[in-house]
Amino acid sequence: MEFHWFLPLSPDVEQIGLWPEEGPEPTLPYLTEIVTEAEAAGCAGLLVPATFRNHHDALIATAAVLARTERAALLVAVRPFQFHPAQFAKMTATLLSWFPGRLRLNVVGAGGDEPAMLGVGDDREARQRRMAEWMEVFTGVLYGGRTFSYAGEFYQVTDFLMVESPTERVPIYLSGSSAVARALLARYGTHYLMYGLPPDAAAAEVTRLRAVPDLSAVRICMRLHLIVRRTSAEAWAAADHLVSRVDPRVAAIMRNERHEAESKLSTVHKLASSDELVVAPNLWAGVGTARRGAALALVGTPDEVTARLVEYHDLGVDSVIVSGYPKLREVARFRELLLPRLREAGLA
Repeated sequence: MEFHWFLPLSPDVEQIGLWPEEGPEPTLPYLTEIVTEAEAAGCAGLLVPATFRNHHDALIATAAVLARTERAALLVAVRPFQFHPAQFAKMTATLLSWFPGRLRLNVVGAGGDEPAMLGVGDDREARQRRMAEWMEVFTGVLYGGRTFSYAGEFYQVTDFLMVESPTERVPIYLSGSSAVARALLARYGTHYLMYGLPPDAAAAEVTRLRAVPDLSAVRICMRLHLIVRRTSAEAWAAADHLVSRVDPRVAAIMRNERHEAESKLSTVHKLASSDELVVAPNLWAGVGTARRGAALALVGTPDEVTARLVEYHDLGVDSVIVSGYPKLREVARFRELLLPRLREAGLA
């Protein structure tokens, strides 16, 4: 199983749901230290988030951190409305040239209310069409030869110059269960990225994916949080501590979102809305009560968490993006407590 950690571009918080956030600032030396610790912990890479609400830009932070570290790849999230695809292809080519084998991309179709910040007002169908065009232009410019032209609904390109196309193919992580998303995954993706799910739901998702012949070679990656301690009691106490100071304003926002129409709620959102937040052995949805995005955490001793990861691996999950709060302290804990068990289990 391939392991990735997470690179925070906002304060490295110990507790979630605070407003404002409290934790060490994401300075370049601090981010470099997280990557160095993740390398020592055997992580293949780190996910770099793309939201405008972060303190720093993902791509600039990626270039700076790669220049100061040695081995781990950075899995950079990008949303189509953030960059013209030809422009982003040029940036990608530079990073591939300077840091061979150390760049991966997570292309994210949705963006919440952030597209409006740049004057983009796409509905769901338009977002999917934009995503398809973005991927076609991005890969066309990156690998298509010296010049590339394109005329579409959202993007127009005339003889865009790529002086030297990269020989390396950048791994691309994609999500989504719609027909359009699956078609894009089959054409461009190397990894299918999904939020953490209970084992039965994860097994069903893997089965659906593997039923599509064009997706048989795609690797399956899951995003989870980790709360690992020497004893089970310590682990669950740490879980309680994580959400013990949620600001009432944050709680109100999350509560309003959880009371949206049932048809609009994602599976992970529904899990975080339940009265019972332990949704499977050692699997806790409490993170989703105080933040958006990945909602589930594996909570327990090194042996318990390893057993759950073996279970996911046996279901077909061959890559995970894990992290804890705060990122720097918890990656050291990952190395000390969990890595030895993962090695004994043959996962690392």
